[in-house]
Amino acid sequence: MKITDAEIFKQNFKQAFDDFLSVRERHQQALASGRLINVNNWHEERETVFSQLKQYVVSINEYPSVRNDGDFMLWVRGKLGELLDHEMILGSAVKNERQKLQNRLGSLRKGKKAVKGYKPYSDKAVRSRFLNSKT
Repeated sequence: MKITDAEIFKQNFKQAFDDFLSVRERHQQALASGRLINVNNWHEERETVFSQLKQYVVSINEYPSVRNDGDFMLWVRGKLGELLDHEMILGSAVKNERQKLQNRLGSLRKGKKAVKGYKPYSDKAVRSRFLNSKT
């Protein structure tokens, strides 16, 4: 049995979905466990796997046999729907966490300002006028 370009395309398409889901799962587990290592690279990593997936979605029209395969197209629609739903949930969770961090940062700044007021040699601190006679 000869494997057609359309079959290879379908396999690669499914692999692109699996790659995206793998990256998303890994990032979710890291967030849940508080292991925020290499967070700066996450956006680039997600963008890379998403652009591959997007390229496959765009190029479905190049393969009429794929486009006319009803089962495969139902699978694609279902997977894209799940992906979008989950990304919206993830986006709202990120927005909530960002708001919590902003609130916490504000309270930390107030605390830092208050602590600066207690420095012995700051301009705001009251300096003693007398020397300790016991020393």
